[in-house]
Amino acid sequence: MQDPPQRQGPGAAPQVENLAGARQFLIETLNNSAAYNPSVPDGGRASVRNLLVAVIQFLSELFPNDAYRLMPLNHLLYGLADLDNGRTVPLLKPVKVKNRPKGPLNDALFRAMAAAAMTRLMDPGIMSRQTAAEEIARMLTRMGYKHPSGKLIRGSQLADWREKMETDLPRENIAVARYRLTLDLVKAKPGKEAAEFILQTLPAFWLPNFPKKPHS
Repeated sequence: MQDPPQRQGPGAAPQVENLAGARQFLIETLNNSAAYNPSVPDGGRASVRNLLVAVIQFLSELFPNDAYRLMPLNHLLYGLADLDNGRTVPLLKPVKVKNRPKGPLNDALFRAMAAAAMTRLMDPGIMSRQTAAEEIARMLTRMGYKHPSGKLIRGSQLADWREKMETDLPRENIAVARYRLTLDLVKAKPGKEAAEFILQTLPAFWLPNFPKKPHS
């Protein structure tokens, strides 16, 4: 007579079959999320929801006795669905602030990364400020990136972005904090190599021609 199966306690390993299936589903969903497009009418929420479902399912199998820890992700998933039904939950309601940034954070972070690349091209003996700005603008164009207006990014715009990163305070501007962090992460690399490395990381955060204004 076989002993009855033991009950799983906290931290016990999940069933391999279920975990493998959840992992495969997550991989397939990640592959499909490559088609994420923030310019579609729903802002890409459907793609984000699908990926959240896959992540939640995988984590549920990985930590079967700690499902309550996934409550924040579940509430985010529900909140995104509510947006499609015309309802905004408190989690996703905008905060009223006196000095609201002119553009979305996504645009500001993109500019911070581009500005950081420009700064490293200005290392002593590499390029002047104007030449570095124009070179980064050309590199972004070759990669397929454009200004949110749809026009090509100009060197003069890069110079303006960098000036803001250099003058604003990190504690008051998240993009400036990203700019400083990026420079710190590549400080051991030579200037040109550092600039190229920064630009090579952009597609992991922004697709070419993104950020862009959503269709009305």
